[in-house]
Amino acid sequence: MALPDKKLVAEVERLVLARVAAGRVEVPAIGIGAMRCLDIMRADDFDHRVLIREIEREPMIAALVLRTANAAIHGQGVTKLEQAVLRLGASRLEVIILEYAARKVFDATGPFAEANRKIWDHSVAVARLARDLASYVGRRDADAYYLAGLLHDIGKPVVAAMLLETSRKVAPGLASWLDLTMWNRVIGDIHHEAAHLVGKAWKLPPTILVGRERAFDISERQSLANVVKTANAIAKQVGFTTGPVDADQLEAIIQSGSSIVGISPGVVEQIAAAVKEAAPP
Repeated sequence: MALPDKKLVAEVERLVLARVAAGRVEVPAIGIGAMRCLDIMRADDFDHRVLIREIEREPMIAALVLRTANAAIHGQGVTKLEQAVLRLGASRLEVIILEYAARKVFDATGPFAEANRKIWDHSVAVARLARDLASYVGRRDADAYYLAGLLHDIGKPVVAAMLLETSRKVAPGLASWLDLTMWNRVIGDIHHEAAHLVGKAWKLPPTILVGRERAFDISERQSLANVVKTANAIAKQVGFTTGPVDADQLEAIIQSGSSIVGISPGVVEQIAAAVKEAAPP
């Protein structure tokens, strides 16, 4: 197959970069029902009865709520949605709904489907590691760390969709050969900007969206950014990667991060072992 014109490739990249810089990104919808649930939970006059009625209208969310409530207990299971909602609480329910919405963003067909799946698997691993690290150092808001880890790469599938759409418009035949080299180059440059646009549309606290930070924050050692950065490196080290990694660099990040957050190397190994079994071969 003949390679496409390099000028066309450059034009596709330029257009995608320009759209993100200008904020003209088609942010995936979270779903009306899911957004209503989130709005109800975030309201000052939050009423769980109103939330239950809203969840009842969304069978998939209702099933996830019941499943999560039952997974969190031992003995007699929860059979009623009201019991599940009261048991889980608003913070955990928000995680369930946002994870449901985020998972749909990573579902894709075409040349980037497998890459998106790997990013999702990586994101879930980072989320679990971040929650475990936060819990170990005594953070009571471990759910926030889980969300920060889960959403740290949410901009990548958004930019991937833009890349594919733009290439089809500029050069219809170009989309058929798009490779991961181009995908990684473009997405690596701008996915954080896209993630923040998703966060704004989904009404997420700005502090939840981390990942751009190049260095650890010494002033707030157990910050979301510090913990997620450490969890991100651990996830890659145990096999949840989307491309080549620098083993020495990962080890340096893990050592620095665990020291700053306040976790010993032995504890890091124990926490990593919890997700290592699920890592791809």
